[in-house]
Amino acid sequence: MTQQSTGSMTEHERSLTEHVNLMVRQARLAAAVFTQYSQEDVDRIVKAMTLAALENVHVFAQVACEETRMGQVEDKMLKNFVASEFLYNQIKDKRTVGIIKEFPDDNMVEIAEPMGVILALSPVTNPTSTIIFKSLCAAKTRNTLIFSPHLMAANCSNYAAKVLYDAAIAAGAPKGFISW
Repeated sequence: MTQQSTGSMTEHERSLTEHVNLMVRQARLAAAVFTQYSQEDVDRIVKAMTLAALENVHVFAQVACEETRMGQVEDKMLKNFVASEFLYNQIKDKRTVGIIKEFPDDNMVEIAEPMGVILALSPVTNPTSTIIFKSLCAAKTRNTLIFSPHLMAANCSNYAAKVLYDAAIAAGAPKGFISW
C-alpha cells in the first residue's frame, strides 16, 4: 500500500501540493482580472512579450541546446522566430476581446471570452519556442498559464517563461498570469 493510498503525505508532497495550489489560486485571480482588459491592453501586452522574445531568440536557443543537448542553436533560433515574430504577425490585428463578429440577419453576435487557467506542457524538443508560442496565444486571448516543462528542459523553459512574464507585467499584465 502506498503512502498516498493511506491518506498520509510526506512533507515534500505536502509542500509541493501547497505550491501548486498557490499557483492555481494566483492564476485564477489573474484570470479574473484579465477578463476586464480591453483589446488595447491585450495588444500592448502581446507586443511587449513578442519584443522580449525577439530580443532573446539567440539566448533562448543557446540555453535550450546546452540544457537538453539536442538540436542546433540556429534551428532553435528559427523556431523561436516562428513562435514569436511570425505568430505575432498572424494574430496582432485579430480581435479577441468583446464582440468579434456580427450576424445582423440573425440578430446575433459572437463574443470572445477567455477560458481561464490553462495547464501547459512544454517538450524537451522545443522548450523555449513552445513557451513563447503558448504565452503569446494565452495573452492574446486573456487566459492564464501554468507551465509544466519537461524535466530535461526545465531551466531553459522556466527562463523563457520568466522573460516573457516580466515583459508582460511591465506592460500591465495581471500578476500571476504566467507561472511555472
